[in-house]
Amino acid sequence: MKPIEINERNLSEIELQPRRSVAIENGLSALLRKIRVDQALLRRLQDGLRSPLIGASQLSPELPANPERPLRSIDDVYVALRAMERKIRVSARRLPVHEAEDLRLSARSLAAYTDQWHRSSEAIIDERKTRETLFGFRKKKFSVPEHFDEDAYLHANPDVAAAVRNRTYPTGYRHWVRVGRSEGRAAGPVTPVADRKQYIPLMQKRAYGVNFYGFLSTISGLGSVARGCVRALDAVNIPLNKIDVAPWKGGVEPSRALPKFPPYRINLIQQNADMFQRFVGAYGENLLHGSYNIGYWLWELPSARSDSHGAFRYVDEVWAPSEFCRHAFQTLTSLPVVRIPLVVDGLEKNSIYGRDHFGFSPDVLVFGYVFDVSSYLARKNPFCLIEAFQREFGDSGNVLLYLKVTHSERDPAAFQSIVDSVAGAPNIRIVTRLFDDAEIASLHGALDCLVSPHRSEGF
Repeated sequence: MKPIEINERNLSEIELQPRRSVAIENGLSALLRKIRVDQALLRRLQDGLRSPLIGASQLSPELPANPERPLRSIDDVYVALRAMERKIRVSARRLPVHEAEDLRLSARSLAAYTDQWHRSSEAIIDERKTRETLFGFRKKKFSVPEHFDEDAYLHANPDVAAAVRNRTYPTGYRHWVRVGRSEGRAAGPVTPVADRKQYIPLMQKRAYGVNFYGFLSTISGLGSVARGCVRALDAVNIPLNKIDVAPWKGGVEPSRALPKFPPYRINLIQQNADMFQRFVGAYGENLLHGSYNIGYWLWELPSARSDSHGAFRYVDEVWAPSEFCRHAFQTLTSLPVVRIPLVVDGLEKNSIYGRDHFGFSPDVLVFGYVFDVSSYLARKNPFCLIEAFQREFGDSGNVLLYLKVTHSERDPAAFQSIVDSVAGAPNIRIVTRLFDDAEIASLHGALDCLVSPHRSEGF
């Protein structure tokens, strides 16, 4: 991406527009991630031009206009951007739940990237010239704090190590100051795990086969993934231990007991990276010993969450269901990351119910969407679909929007916002009861149009 320049024009164009939260998040994140300050502008600021060159009120209504004092330093811009972040948070309190969530995400992103930019010694082109010549600052010598372990940081973050080798960053510490700290990357060595090489003799004594851990009895997307993995392993007659993992709940998870079984040589653990450490904490690290450990991980954004970094130390290999997911994880590790597609066969066999089972009239065109309320509603984005449907069809009796909602009890406020957005429309139906796999497959077959307004890739 070409670096964005800050100059008179685009700084004056930044303004608060509460209902354009996605644009705020995308635009300002890009601005603050990779920023370039126009040096001509800085020279004018340094000269102390007494004119409303960039009046503070142009950046945020919370800052009063002062024609005698334009924004003449990076610190001034920082203060203005932080004021904008506070304004976003205030605006979020006056909006519906789904729009407020978008704004809060925008505010958090803006705060993080603003702090990132302000802390960085590389926020502007030609650091030495700008700091020493334009602002009269002395170039400060970086001192690495005692708690930071450079070798451990580079070892735990191979993407950073590659960036240092390519001279994108001079050191791992400079990366941590600019980016890694806000991403949640540990500055020192993470809690070490046992060297699994010592358990090779134990693994060699075990029979060939797979110990599969997953949400086998859970009615959810991840549950469907787990059951598909088991079908695939059974289809090729691989010896298999099936260990059902109960869904995780909020708060500290108590220890869980494993069933008794003779373990095989391979652990295939279908627990996403962001929940993997919780899985190890609940069942114990011993289950990893004496096995080759594979994590089957799904993720829906181009880069993994910051709390996923520590999960790589537990596995020997990662499987991902798509090239999109594979790339998200491969950029963070030197471990093999292999694309293993999801199992989606057998749908026709499972589709045992007709349209009448769901109350669909034969002469009505049915649109449908299946989603989990508790899984980040802003990402599931049902409001976009409801708005588009109502705008296009109104109250027409010739069409129906069928919203199959799961886990509404886990987030009553979010579910109520969906009910409120429907506002009693006669041609929109909300269904909350759990469907088994056969009903889900049958529903997909019964719909005339399956709609998925996800903001990210999903199953």
